[in-house]
Amino acid sequence: MDTCSNAPMMLHASGVGVISWNGGGIGTQLSVSQSGTYFVTASNNCGVDSAFIQVLIHDLPFVQLNSEYVICKGSQVIINPNYVGSLSWSNGTSQQNVALSSAGNYFVVAQNANCKPDTAFFVVKESFVVADFELDSITGEAPITIFPTNSSQQAIEYLWSFGDGTISTLIHPEKTYTYGGDFEIVLIAINADQCSDTAIQQVHIEDCNFNTFIPNAFTPNVDHLNETFKAINVCATNILMTVFNRWGEAIFTSKMSGEGWNGLLSDGTKAPVGAYTYLVEVTDVHDNIHTYHGVIHLLK
Repeated sequence: MDTCSNAPMMLHASGVGVISWNGGGIGTQLSVSQSGTYFVTASNNCGVDSAFIQVLIHDLPFVQLNSEYVICKGSQVIINPNYVGSLSWSNGTSQQNVALSSAGNYFVVAQNANCKPDTAFFVVKESFVVADFELDSITGEAPITIFPTNSSQQAIEYLWSFGDGTISTLIHPEKTYTYGGDFEIVLIAINADQCSDTAIQQVHIEDCNFNTFIPNAFTPNVDHLNETFKAINVCATNILMTVFNRWGEAIFTSKMSGEGWNGLLSDGTKAPVGAYTYLVEVTDVHDNIHTYHGVIHLLK
């Protein structure tokens, strides 16, 4: 007997006397759920008679898949129904799993012997994301701040890298380059399906023209003109200054970068008119310290 079922089947016997089955069953019926050879015996006072039947039970085919799968552009999805048996896919393959790289409607047919086949239908969709951005400037002189404008489509996450080891996850970041070089700005845009796309642009930054301006005179006379003595360098990361009197005593030391001397002594009194010496230390973007010595004239 060759049959298909996912549930137990009944074997029926007829005869005279006591009917018994191998395995201990008594009566004219026996419920079986496994393939095999089953023996039945009928006995009475006249004797014993027996018969057997070969039972082959095939599981009904059943294949279950998700109704929808998502692929990213340029990638593929592997569909594996974990079915032990014969499979026929709508793209013509008969393997146990299939790799699909195109969006569309698909199906797979599961078969087992002569049982009624089972069919599962599913859809493969391509997820869409485009990374794109514009720059307000691709050349300039350090220090320069660039403001990328993010024009990506269908993205919910962003990862920027600016070619100098710095990164950002903002939608519209800003980036300041403090030294020259050729830098590659990379934007990775990611959508809700974790698909990604990449956009790249190059920027060229010239090194800052490292010039330190130190005046030779100032007039702290409260006329709001030339009131403070200080060094200026737009390329510097730090400027510290010390002023000395004629005896070599430090009468002013800057406590912060770029701080200037207003002509007052430490006790708050005005320094006398005259010549003073200075030491200025200017740090560049590469942490090199440039030292300047000179004379500053305090005038009224």
